[in-house]
Amino acid sequence: MGNSHSSGMADITVASVASLVSKNRIEKFDPKIFKLILIDEAHHAIAASYRQTLNHFGVLNMEEGVREEKPVVVGVSATLSRSDGLALGKVLDHIVYHR
Repeated sequence: MGNSHSSGMADITVASVASLVSKNRIEKFDPKIFKLILIDEAHHAIAASYRQTLNHFGVLNMEEGVREEKPVVVGVSATLSRSDGLALGKVLDHIVYHR
């Protein structure tokens, strides 16, 4: 899909974080229209590029003028701990299932 580019206006957008933060592409996505952010391999969500993306959509409260209605963030992963010890609690509020 390297030659395809999102308009930022689709009902559902599937994108890698790497492509979102590349070349300021994230700016075309209006945070006010997003209701859900689903993160696969959520153990990566603490990385700077993920935090930049989540901040853009107003879910990390890092910018002034924080949105009152934020998108719901759901993360799924088979790896809920990181070898570098970084806490996923900085980006995810609750672990709802752990086996």
